[in-house]
Amino acid sequence: IHSMEVATADHRVFPVGSGLEGLFPEGGLQRGSIYQVDSSASLLWSLIAEASSRGTWCALVGIPDAGLAAATELGVNVDRLVLVPYPDTQWLSVVGALIDVVGIVALGPVPAPSDRMLSTLSGRLRERESTLLVRHAWPRSEASITVRHAWHGVKEGGGLLHEHLVHIEATPRHGRPVRSADLM
Repeated sequence: IHSMEVATADHRVFPVGSGLEGLFPEGGLQRGSIYQVDSSASLLWSLIAEASSRGTWCALVGIPDAGLAAATELGVNVDRLVLVPYPDTQWLSVVGALIDVVGIVALGPVPAPSDRMLSTLSGRLRERESTLLVRHAWPRSEASITVRHAWHGVKEGGGLLHEHLVHIEATPRHGRPVRSADLM
């Protein structure tokens, strides 16, 4: 029974990169959910790299400056990536169509959806077991994920970088408990 429960739990989430599992109660991006992700491209790539490398199709909508070379370096399987850089006013139709065929959709800045649009989109995400990552304030998101960078080694404008500390926080919809991860 335990091995079946573990297998079932794995199917409810999309895996995330090493060191990021602790940000999520179930160890990965929950299927059927919306996450608000700050504008850090490396954070976005880190969140989808593991899922794409395991065969999950992902899509980027309204993010024309995605940086595919950086995505590849962070482990994203770009052969499993659909790009729609300029959806204009049709972003909702584009996202709706993609939710039907891909596991994770990342959405760039768009106007805030109405309650009706949000309810329809949320229902479709749950039905199709897809996950939406939005890069701006969004109502009813499962969690807000932010990143802070700290660089060490450079003194008074000179020297070499020795260390890059990345502090990531996931704040759930209701505010507590905030989960964090520190990566070097």
